[in-house]
Amino acid sequence: MTPIARTNRIGMWGMLLSCTLLSSLAAAPARADVYQVVRGTYYHGLPYELGHSLGPKAVPTLLELLAKPEEREHWANIITVLGMIGDDRATESLVEFLERRFEGKVDPATYRALLEVPTSLGLLARDPSSRAFAYLREGTSLEAWKDRRLSWASASLEREKRDLLMVRRSITGLGFSGTEAAREHLRGLQSSLEDTSLARVVQHDVSEAIEMSERVEELGYERVLNGDY
Repeated sequence: MTPIARTNRIGMWGMLLSCTLLSSLAAAPARADVYQVVRGTYYHGLPYELGHSLGPKAVPTLLELLAKPEEREHWANIITVLGMIGDDRATESLVEFLERRFEGKVDPATYRALLEVPTSLGLLARDPSSRAFAYLREGTSLEAWKDRRLSWASASLEREKRDLLMVRRSITGLGFSGTEAAREHLRGLQSSLEDTSLARVVQHDVSEAIEMSERVEELGYERVLNGDY
């Protein structure tokens, strides 16, 4: 090999190594931002624009963190951000987390995370034909939660009260979808539950969810979730 050829070859490898290094450096801040966001403390709630700004590229990292028991204290934030990003790749992982991940009584951090799932699914349910929308719509029925047979419990709630709470959370989550399809289902729920014991428990949740859906459609998530309306 001639000196010129050797020099060209060294130059080529140098360029490749430089490109690889630059790519790694470019990717590192994005990954670090995910950790910074989900491990933060937010006394007034995690800002929508902050979670949403991480974008779909952060979803694999977030799902990795959700799978790690050592991130338990941050699970609620992770689930919230997955909803804010709005990438439906998160849907099945969130359903699995809620239905099949835990058995027996859960600790407070895990309980907070579990209750956050329906809201995040609501942010993923903007398409009425989506799995997230269908899951929440079905979840507005107490029978659906009985059929789902959740294996986890909290120290303060019996199984029946837990299932009722999940109905209420599903109603709220459906409101966050901001769709006419959600409002149509919720209005139908209002009519079908008239003069029943369940209606007395959830009627306020249904009314609030309809109002939330209308605000989301009119103003968008950033303004509504930040209370800017």
